[in-house]
Amino acid sequence: MPRAATAGLRDDGSTAILPILRELLKQPSQLGPLLQVAGDARAARTTLIQARHAFGRAGALRIV
Repeated sequence: MPRAATAGLRDDGSTAILPILRELLKQPSQLGPLLQVAGDARAARTTLIQARHAFGRAGALRIV
């Protein structure tokens, strides 16, 4: 995982862009791996949302 990927993480889980940009300015070669991590995270989130919908349609998420 590129250092830039974690440079801007806040305690509450949100992201600060300036520390990420500073890391990229220090080491521009992190850009490709950073974009890969972003793409992987987006794909994972999409899959989790699809699974939630599928479980919901199947009635597996009903609270008893």
